[in-house]
Amino acid sequence: ILCNNAKYNKENNWSKGDMYEIAYIKSAQQKNIIKSKLDNGSRRLFDVARTSNKRLITTVNKSHRNGYRANTRGEVNSVLECCTSILINGLEKEITSEDIMKINLAYVEYSKMGYVTEAFAYRSFNYEPSEYENVESNLVFVGLMALENPLAEDVNEEISSLVSNGVLPIIFTEDNKTVAEVMGRKIGLITQENQISSVEDIQGLTDEKLLEVVSRTRIYSKITPEFKNKIITLYKESNYDFAVEG
Repeated sequence: ILCNNAKYNKENNWSKGDMYEIAYIKSAQQKNIIKSKLDNGSRRLFDVARTSNKRLITTVNKSHRNGYRANTRGEVNSVLECCTSILINGLEKEITSEDIMKINLAYVEYSKMGYVTEAFAYRSFNYEPSEYENVESNLVFVGLMALENPLAEDVNEEISSLVSNGVLPIIFTEDNKTVAEVMGRKIGLITQENQISSVEDIQGLTDEKLLEVVSRTRIYSKITPEFKNKIITLYKESNYDFAVEG
């Protein structure tokens, strides 16, 4: 909740910000954890600059009682790569390969159900850290949070209508390929796994091979802006009009 920039007012159901962050705040309120109270008790010092390869969100906070702490959340593998310890039953211990295997198995199971899953970790400091040092290292793994991502009502009918009118729907998503496949099959956009592509699938391909992949792909998972531009350029070069909706 400290690593969160959304706002939510329960009284009038007003919210602002990322929908996943709003969901975290709502879930916390059900357990009587109020973001404004936490923010008052743990003043935010700075946000760690985000990078496309790490896919992490980290804030550093100053607590009245517990000194300084980095709070991190983000893509599961990115978080695990930064962790050297794990919190179990309130105790920190060195994270093992068995711990990591169990975490990844849980992540896969959540993905198969189509859930959006993030990992959480922290790091405590006995001094005031600087935004120029590697704060996102030697983290303590806390756990996973899985969010259901319900489909918009009538989305299947809208997809069918688009196709009937000569429009080819293409989706760019930050979800992993497993979640993207579950979603794509539910909305009737894909029937095969190879209709989903990620950066790993298209890196290093020749233009000819890339065109083959783009021709069959309906959902792109975690594509970088560089490849997104390249994909859209290929459509334009093939005389397709391209419209984008967020």
